[in-house]
Amino acid sequence: MAEPEWFRRTTWTPSDEAAFMARLGRSRTEFHRAQYLRIQAHHLAETGDPTLILPALRLLDLLVSAHPDHSQLALAHHQRAQCLVDLGRLPEAIEAFRASMSAQRTLRSITSNAHLDFGELVCALQRTDLYEEVAEAIAEFGAGTPFPVHRYKYAAVRAVLAEARGEFPAATEHAREALAAAAATESPFRRHRSLGLVQFVDPLLLERLRALAA
Repeated sequence: MAEPEWFRRTTWTPSDEAAFMARLGRSRTEFHRAQYLRIQAHHLAETGDPTLILPALRLLDLLVSAHPDHSQLALAHHQRAQCLVDLGRLPEAIEAFRASMSAQRTLRSITSNAHLDFGELVCALQRTDLYEEVAEAIAEFGAGTPFPVHRYKYAAVRAVLAEARGEFPAATEHAREALAAAAATESPFRRHRSLGLVQFVDPLLLERLRALAA
């Protein structure tokens, strides 16, 4: 079986880190350094292991501080936010989501869907003080891709916002849309049927959506 590429490791021993940093130092451009840092961080964070999410976050912080290529910043800040959520560092995660959206405004050709994860987190936490900020982000960046996970988050956030405004028929409609997307077993893309499905729904948010949909 072939060895994984040097920037796609799923372990992070001292020798792994040393080897990665040595290769990174030989990379030709800032773009490549930023991209390698972001991809390696993704593979560590995707393991779900907190002992690997921390080094993933450190790699992303290095990208932002030392190799801030504009094409990578929106995605890198979004990944930082997701790592911070996984580590329970929620105030920092909110700031990272904001940084991702700010980077997208600078380079509109790059989209990260950070606004959907930001909205979902705010709604799950019932941070009513941030609902208007979420509404503005949703209006600015839109529904994201047609993948079920993005349809779910977009509809779920709109349901909660509509409820908060007292727009109960709209809240019911959006809640039903969110639950249907969460229950989807196939994506709409013929060659990628298993991609973009909803893997996790916050239990309290799910209960709220079911109540609104009833």
